Amino acid sequence: MVPKTVEAKNYKVIPHNPTKANNFLEKEIYTRMKVGFPMLKLEFFIRHFIYIQHHKSLTWTLDYTKESDFDDSCGYWYCIPHPDDPEERTRLYYSVQVGMFDWVPNFVVDFMSKKALTDATAWVKKFSEEKWAKAKKDGTAKPKQSETKKDRKPIFALPFGKRKREEQERLAREAAEKLALEQQAEADKRKRLISIRAGWRRYVLVSVVIVLAAYNVIMFLEEKAQ
Repeated sequence: MVPKTVEAKNYKVIPHNPTKANNFLEKEIYTRMKVGFPMLKLEFFIRHFIYIQHHKSLTWTLDYTKESDFDDSCGYWYCIPHPDDPEERTRLYYSVQVGMFDWVPNFVVDFMSKKALTDATAWVKKFSEEKWAKAKKDGTAKPKQSETKKDRKPIFALPFGKRKREEQERLAREAAEKLALEQQAEADKRKRLISIRAGWRRYVLVSVVIVLAAYNVIMFLEEKAQ
């Protein structure tokens, strides 16, 4: 496990049929992670997009449907055969952007933005080399196919914060639409109440007019009878 990582557990996996329409997306993996520091634990939820077969890339953003202790994060892994030794070595690219809330201590920000870069790649280097050595020893290692400069390019993560902004805008639109519907319903309710009250007022006024008219008629007949 990556240094400082206390817990990493997948809570949802969505397989996909890689096609040109979905940019050859193979799988989405949602992972709950927790990193630990003295007297501080940070929990966050990552949404991974896997494009290994076609693009040899893995990208990620936060899962914006859940609350994370990071303000935002996105990044990618991208691997190709090493140009000097394509059969034995791999060149690995890694990038990450992390946005922290103001309450997070500076040493945590420094770790996530600087040290985590070297720790993450060093961890992968160590265990991938161990696995490759074991595969060679067991005879299960498969030689890599060389690639040219014209080969496929990596699928990089979306611009930092774009997913979150889009999600916030969508939620804001939904909230505005819901509020508008509620206001419209309230306005319709008020109109119905006003209409009912007006109807009752008209009914009372008409009744009063009829009663007064009847009273006047009775008074007129009594005066004539005298």
